[in-house]
Order: sequence, then C-alpha cells, then structure tokens
Amino acid sequence: MGLALDLVVHKTKHYLRSYQSSVKLAGLRAFSFLFGEKISAALAASTLELIKSYPDAPTVLCLSRPLFSKDIIELTQRTHINYICINLHLLGHIQSAWLPKQLCQQTLYQKHQTPEYQKYWCRAERFAAFLLKKISSFLVSNGLSGRIDAILTGHIDYWQGECVRLAAQHQKIPFLVLCREHATLPIQQTRLRDYYREFKFQGDGVAVFGESTKNIFCASGACEQQNVWITGAPRWDCWKQPLSSPCKKSLITLLSYHNPAYGAPHSFAEVLEIFSSLARSMADQDSVQFLVKAKGVEDQREIQRMLNVTSRNLRVAHQMSLKDIFTHSRLVIGFNSIALIEALFTEARVVLPYWSDACKTDDELTFAPSRDPGVAFAQSPEQLVAYINTFSNTDEVMSEQEHQARQLTLNRLIHFPSGCSSSEKVEQFLNHYIISR
Repeated sequence: MGLALDLVVHKTKHYLRSYQSSVKLAGLRAFSFLFGEKISAALAASTLELIKSYPDAPTVLCLSRPLFSKDIIELTQRTHINYICINLHLLGHIQSAWLPKQLCQQTLYQKHQTPEYQKYWCRAERFAAFLLKKISSFLVSNGLSGRIDAILTGHIDYWQGECVRLAAQHQKIPFLVLCREHATLPIQQTRLRDYYREFKFQGDGVAVFGESTKNIFCASGACEQQNVWITGAPRWDCWKQPLSSPCKKSLITLLSYHNPAYGAPHSFAEVLEIFSSLARSMADQDSVQFLVKAKGVEDQREIQRMLNVTSRNLRVAHQMSLKDIFTHSRLVIGFNSIALIEALFTEARVVLPYWSDACKTDDELTFAPSRDPGVAFAQSPEQLVAYINTFSNTDEVMSEQEHQARQLTLNRLIHFPSGCSSSEKVEQFLNHYIISR
C-alpha cells in the first residue's frame, strides 16, 4: 500500500476515534464504498489486537464481540495458543457499504446464497482474503510465523463473519465456533430448534457450553452431531479458583431485566421502585450500598430515567465486571438472566421476583421454584422487601446444605469438564481441527 493510502487509513482511524457513533458508522460506510475491499481490509487490519505471543504456538483469529470477548480473555490466560482479535461488528459495518440488506441479516443471509447474489458474496470474500493477507503480515511483524491456523467466532450464524468463512474455506483454514450463547429456558430451546431447521452450519466445528445448546443445533439439523463439542464456558473458569482473600460484602445488587426480551418489564419497574425506596431508607447505613447493574449504556440511561429520585447509596452502572460485583454482594436480585449463574459461584444470596409478569410456567424460567432450591423466590413485593432487609443486616455464611442445593442447579444448567478447565477443553477442540488441517 502506497504512502498516500497509508495516510488515508491513518486519517480515517483518527476520524473514527473522534466522532459520535452515528457519524462514525456513516463515515466508515462511506470510506468502504469509496475505497473498496483492499483499502477497507487495511483499515480493519489496523485495529488488530494480539494479547499474548507464543512463537511456537498455533494462531487463532477471533471475530470478537461483547460477551464472547470474556471467553477469549480467559483463553489467552489459560491456554498455549496465540489469539488475535478483530471486531466482528466492524467487519459488518464495512461490508454493509456493498452488500444488499438481504445479506446483512443473522441466520437469514443463508437463504440468499444463490446465483442472483453471487457477485456480492464474491466481493465479500475478496475483502476477507485481503484481510487475511494483512493479518498474516501483522503476525510476522510481531515475531510469529504469519500462519493463521484457525478462525474462531461466537455463533454459527453471524452474517458479518460469512466473508471470512468463505475466504478461509478456499485457504483450507478451519472455521470454528465457540458459541457465546447458552439456551437455559426450556421454551427457548424449543423455539430455537424450530428456528434453525432451515439453517446449515457450513464451517468445521462448534463448541458449546452445555448439552441443551448441542441438542438445539443437532436436533434442528443445523450441525452434525460429531462436529459439536461440549466444552463448558471459559468465562466461568475464573470462578473455580478460590479468592486470594475474603471480600467485604457491602452490595445489594439488582441485575437489570428492563428489556422486554426478558419477559417481565412490569416486574422490573416494580422491583426497581422497591429497590430505590429501600436504598433511600438506608442512606445513613455506610455498610450497605445499592447497585443496579445495567446491560449497557442505553439500558443505564433508561434506568436512570425511571428512577424518580436518587440516593447517595444507590448507583446505576454498566461497566463493572460481574466478578467484582458478585464477590462484594450480600444479595443479588435478577430474573431469567444467565448472569445469575455466576452469582451462584459466590456467597451472595440470590433472590428472584415471582409475582406479576415474572410469575411464569417452569418452561419459561431459567430458575424455577419446583427445581431450584438453591435460590429464593419472592412471591410478593412484601416478601422481596423482607429479603432485602434481612440480607442487608447480616453477614451469615451459607450452610453446606445451601451450597449443595446451588451445585445441583449449576450442574443442571452448565457443563463442567472432568479433569480440566473449560479453557483447556476449548484448547483441545481447537487443536483437534488445527492438527486435522
């Protein structure tokens, strides 16, 4: 690439750092449309991140995105593999400058792999081929061989990564999935089996967190049984190590389930009002702080708008890690969130609302009174108030019986590999396909 184009890429990177999101995306699409696949690939490659470097180890290109990045972080710390990351959404925004909308839809893009759209898929593949070449050069500049041994993405049906799959297929690079989502709701499992019946994974192998997700992919016909590995979730490996020192437990935590997709928006509004009211009533107690853990920036803003009044001991935040929150929590309140699974690894009590639109059949619940004695269910606003008051004023340690009840729930929901960590199991999965290559 000439000096003039180097300057264009450099200036564009500076532009993308400096402006609001909507302006950034419009500028990125305009850049991609004007300069085409090769220069857009150079821009994408300029964002590459290599966390650790082992000269004698294989190299895996990760198409990263939120949540999946947590698994990648654990993998870099616990396995002997080089992980180089590029943002999946960035690849999508670049391609959206050239691809028709039909090809920019999760899962549904596969219906349009027809002669009518062949020229668009060819263009997407050219972009990815240029990108892989740039990544190879980046690896060499960092003291590695330049060989990409495998591609790893976070789901079987991301349209943004299809260009990379096509290019990888021609270069005989294994295209693999570590599925970042794990279906825990029985009703959700049924819906997903039906949803994936018309989709066929065209990569090489898939790693999943538990039996329920494997059943979805295989029963629907989306994946072949022999190509799906159950590894557990690398992001949960950190909970298997004992804490170096006891943490001061001062938080009463509410995990946001404000989004209607959780199925209980009325419950959340009512619980938030109870939560903020109790925070105000305990404002003079320095030993207790109330925290609402939001899902992201927009969720945080919406929750802050819902709070009529504020209190010095109540805050809303989205950037704190769940490990930091849960290890400092006395009580965690939530609903139908997979994040609650992580709370079960700690000493924090877990309470779920079970009235209003949060009172559902067992098939609609991740945790249900009939099968999960290790968590508590508040069947009325008054009962939730009682739970919060009780655990705000006690540091009582859980009994062995309570720990055993929690373990039963954990065993039902997630997979724990025998004799190794989930990260090590994923390493075995990756090496299997790398060696097969």
